[in-house]
Amino acid sequence: MMNNIKNILILSVLAAFAFSCGPGGRITLINNNVSQSAPAPAVRQDGVPVSGQQLIVAGNNHFCAVVPEGIKCWGDNKFGQLGNGKPGSMIQSAVYVQGIIKSPSHITAGANHTCSITQGILQCWGDNKYGQLGIGSDVPFSMAPVVPKAYLPSVKQVVAGDSHTCVLAKGRVWCWGDNSMSQLGLAAHTGSTKPVPIPLPSGDYVAIAGGAKHVCAVSKDAEAYCWGDNSLGQAGQADSSHVIYPQRIESLNGKAKTVFASQSQTCFVAVDGDTFCIGKGFGSNPVRIADKNSKNKIIPDKNTKCSLRADGEMICNNVVVEGYKKGIYSGHVGFLHSCATDHHSVYCWGTNNHGQFGTGNFMNSEKPAITEFPRSHVQSISLGQNHTCAIMNSEVYCWGRNLFGQLGSGNLMDSELPVKTVLPVESIDTLVSGAYHSCILSGGKAWCWGSNLYGQTGLDVSPRKPRVANPGMVVLPGKASFISTGYMHTCAVADGEIYCWGLSYDGQCGIPAGMRVRQPRKVPAGHLKFTAVSASSNYNCAISTQGAVYCWGGDYGNLQEVKTGVPLKSIVTTPVFACGLDASNHLLCWGTSKESSARSAQTIPSERIGDDIISLSAGITEVCVTNKQRGMICIDKNYSITVHIKPEDLDQKN
Repeated sequence: MMNNIKNILILSVLAAFAFSCGPGGRITLINNNVSQSAPAPAVRQDGVPVSGQQLIVAGNNHFCAVVPEGIKCWGDNKFGQLGNGKPGSMIQSAVYVQGIIKSPSHITAGANHTCSITQGILQCWGDNKYGQLGIGSDVPFSMAPVVPKAYLPSVKQVVAGDSHTCVLAKGRVWCWGDNSMSQLGLAAHTGSTKPVPIPLPSGDYVAIAGGAKHVCAVSKDAEAYCWGDNSLGQAGQADSSHVIYPQRIESLNGKAKTVFASQSQTCFVAVDGDTFCIGKGFGSNPVRIADKNSKNKIIPDKNTKCSLRADGEMICNNVVVEGYKKGIYSGHVGFLHSCATDHHSVYCWGTNNHGQFGTGNFMNSEKPAITEFPRSHVQSISLGQNHTCAIMNSEVYCWGRNLFGQLGSGNLMDSELPVKTVLPVESIDTLVSGAYHSCILSGGKAWCWGSNLYGQTGLDVSPRKPRVANPGMVVLPGKASFISTGYMHTCAVADGEIYCWGLSYDGQCGIPAGMRVRQPRKVPAGHLKFTAVSASSNYNCAISTQGAVYCWGGDYGNLQEVKTGVPLKSIVTTPVFACGLDASNHLLCWGTSKESSARSAQTIPSERIGDDIISLSAGITEVCVTNKQRGMICIDKNYSITVHIKPEDLDQKN
């Protein structure tokens, strides 16, 4: 029996691990910075889907890992299974999967394709020889994520076999791709290039798992069904090499809680906590390999391929995976303090007179000090004059001065520790901060709070209140896709139009100077449409749908085009100069004075700031870039480097 259970994961210790199905159901787990491979489930023992910042899946010759800002893959890319949008044979450095900017809840790898679920949406990429991407055609492969051609609402779970894919959505199971062993639950051996419903008995299904060519599902009433390859008993039937239609696992007798699978094995966790397995080494009749009280540990598989070192390096087959190591992923320069995040913690330095570091004290620091907040998934940060805000685990927390309610906590009390902002929304897309106010975007709507002296929150509250301690929704005439806060005003892009509100002493709200705008007002721009805007102290710049840059207010006066030479995809503005990134992540900057020559952008040499820029921010006198290898680098109006924070400079005491 010990030989049979040698590579089986005992579920009583699963709660501490992140995992998902790999090639043919094999997965990689990480515990105490050591990676191990073992047959394992796509859900925990308690049935809760698992995602994690250290989750790795492996296909035949490619690997993918969940990171806080999306997915990174490396290895064989012959079929586009790395999803980076570029063809290639082998890529040893970890690259981002194109278009996935948030951590997925599930990820799985087949032989040469990969799939993930982000906010209920399924995307797949890589080999499509058998239609395993589900896009309704047999194009050979896709180098970037695509959405299957079917209505699959709120996808809960995905598993990938060698050349087929299955999902659990709204209590039903759908599969597509190769059907050589009836893994699609169909009698014919021809496969399907788009999702087909599996003919399971009526009822809601709560878990699925699959191996190389077989699939199993568990219903809400604890029944287990399997179909597909049964050559080693992995589908639980004694009299056939493959199972055409889903068949009930009779001997479990309606007590299955969840299921997991390796290439040719299937295991079920029963409602009482016991674990039963079928398939290779067990046969077609479920064998109990552990009870709920088992204290057995994971036995590393001899084919363990990856490990995560304490210093953050990923090692696969004794080779360092470049690009995976954690570093500074976002840096922001404020008025008197600056902050950076590695997506796990926030680090601040400079002036801390109002607790804007979030360290629980008021001590200034020249070196980055870690915010006193439990390690979390930090999605983004924003800085005001003396307050800081961050999106942590899909919620907003702010700290520092609160004289105008800029912490959004419902009161006016300063806090040297992070406090939760009271927001009536479930998800936050964007977070920005002005001098004394902050705003978010959520589902196409804008919410603001803090100082309203000049109407910069866009909340024309009656009576007009100079302080707004509770976030309120800004009434925009369209769906907002971008928002930016200046010193005392705010601008947003809604349905391609730009709207601004707040102080317009120099025409920054697109109206005559000296006026206050209490509610969003459209900036005249003729036929132009825009994708992004950056608000500074007395002027703004925006990017058109063609990538051209237009600025107004201050010395610009009315809307004027800046000579950039190439389309830009993002911009930031300081009171004295502005910068943007082109499609190749090259940094271009220009001045804001009246001389037309100052408004011709010049490219900042990559040897000074790096050529792998992943974020851009602006303060009063500096523009800062975050570079994967070099960390956070800031330049002044003369384009001289003023600050350089390296990943190793971050205080890792927590």
